[in-house]
Amino acid sequence: MRVKYFHHGLWPSASPSTTFVTWNCLGFAEIGADFELVTVRNSARDVASVLAEEFGITEPLRVRLLAAGMFRRSHRIVHVRAFLHLLFARWDTLVTRNLGFLPWACLLRLLRGGTVVFESHDFFSDPNRSDLPAGRTARKQAGRERRWIPRVDGVICVSEPQRAYYRECYPGQVFLTALTGVKRPRTPVPRHAAAPLVGYIGTFDASRYDLDLMVRAIGLVAVPGVRLIMAGARDETEAGAMQARARALGVGDRVEVLAWQAPIALEELKARLAVGLAPLALTARNQIGSPLKVLEYLSAGIPVVGSDLAGIRALVDEGPCGLIAQDTPESWADAIGRILSQPALAESLSTHGIARADSLSWAGRARRILAFLADRRTARADAR
Repeated sequence: MRVKYFHHGLWPSASPSTTFVTWNCLGFAEIGADFELVTVRNSARDVASVLAEEFGITEPLRVRLLAAGMFRRSHRIVHVRAFLHLLFARWDTLVTRNLGFLPWACLLRLLRGGTVVFESHDFFSDPNRSDLPAGRTARKQAGRERRWIPRVDGVICVSEPQRAYYRECYPGQVFLTALTGVKRPRTPVPRHAAAPLVGYIGTFDASRYDLDLMVRAIGLVAVPGVRLIMAGARDETEAGAMQARARALGVGDRVEVLAWQAPIALEELKARLAVGLAPLALTARNQIGSPLKVLEYLSAGIPVVGSDLAGIRALVDEGPCGLIAQDTPESWADAIGRILSQPALAESLSTHGIARADSLSWAGRARRILAFLADRRTARADAR
């Protein structure tokens, strides 16, 4: 089965989605699948150079880069370029994680045959959930979901709560839960012997992450010398604003803010961390997620402190490989302090984290998805 996976994001870029689709592509390559990632060129370098320099990947991956020049951020232009490429390319199954491309994908299915599968990393369909994203864009996405999800051949979800949400709205559709994958785990290091450095890796989007809660908590941790390093600022302005916020909360001397880190630089940073933080806001949107940052920590054997959300519990409860904190700075400070001051606990969480990461490989995820795609292809053929 020949699989094309279209993502309209820029490649490479600072977006977590770019990291996701690249490691997803590696997972399929590792199992020998006929799989190609189709995405948008954002560098003059060739694919092999970007893989090696940005991701530390030396294996050859099939990545087709669409050239859109100065229009590479225009979804309409990129979708036309992708449509034309896919119209004449050879494929049996088309997967996309972009709602806006589903009309084009379904038209391709009409013209070319094959199957179309949507991979969702969000949920907009149910207007009765008050804590879902609101506003004009969210309403537009909800309309797209209601129109196109019933028309595709299957949907891949990244968590069981997300799958449950969708099944309530679309009982006639077929869904697969495939948790986000983890990079090859390395041997755990004795984290308790390192400096008490606590880390946060991710965007500074206050609607999705309770950054103030995390920064306030670091000021309450009693362990001498503890510091927080935050990596993910989009630019100097955002980094400066976050650093100013830390000073306003009285912990400027304990907080260091860094720009977004390329995957290779991120590996060096993770090697320094004693604890990794995942302070997701307690919203319905985050309830359905499978946070990439938690998987980054697990892949390095870093004990996790995370918010009390189903997606995080699903990742860290087995073992366990992390602690769940309640929605107060005191609870977060207590969890961080326990890991930093109890070497045996830190080592146990690290060891279990490596084991958990090993069970969530990208290759294992690819095998599950490939079986699902084959099933959906058979079902469509039988329905004709």
